Amino acid sequence: MRDSGRFGPIEWARAGRPLPSEYTSGDRGIAIDIDGEAALFALVDGLGHGPPAAEAALRAVDTVTAAGAEPIEVLIQLCHRALEGTRGVAMTLARIDFAANTLTWTGVGNVTAHLVAKAPTGTEVRSSARLAGGIVGYRIPEIRPAQVVSIRPGDLLVMRTDGTNTWTTSTSPPPPWPSPKVCWARTPRRPTTPWCWPPGTGEPRHE
Repeated sequence: MRDSGRFGPIEWARAGRPLPSEYTSGDRGIAIDIDGEAALFALVDGLGHGPPAAEAALRAVDTVTAAGAEPIEVLIQLCHRALEGTRGVAMTLARIDFAANTLTWTGVGNVTAHLVAKAPTGTEVRSSARLAGGIVGYRIPEIRPAQVVSIRPGDLLVMRTDGTNTWTTSTSPPPPWPSPKVCWARTPRRPTTPWCWPPGTGEPRHE
């Protein structure tokens, strides 16, 4: 599965596939334009795999989509209530506000998110989302205020589930990223480099 688009100055892309033995995946991504002023991205990982994991993930997707303009801390609480009785999910949300040039993000579980920036020697991880332990839909801690970081043209936001064992943003030469990018990378659980690429630079790299 591959998808891509643009919200304001933000280009985004995502890629993923279920395990070879499965026909459906418990990993789901969300991309929402918020009144042309912001963009919301979320990555959800239903616990386990197969239809029960997919059911939990899809319920989280529906909840976030219906209330996408709410603060991301509120979205996690809404999902926690909506997912009661399901396996639950791990999820990370990231909101980019265009005028303020800020990234607001938080998560529960192990869906990681990193802000990657250009550096003299290539690229470097400039910041990472702070994740709380727990399972959305089963047990979550008190949700603290989301972390806010500044973003610059050329920054790359990489979000991935634990189905991806390794990831890289290296290219040779580094692409001239003119605007912030969002990339979601999801692959089966095996040592691999996820499909992760800035839109406009060609096909995903899968090594």
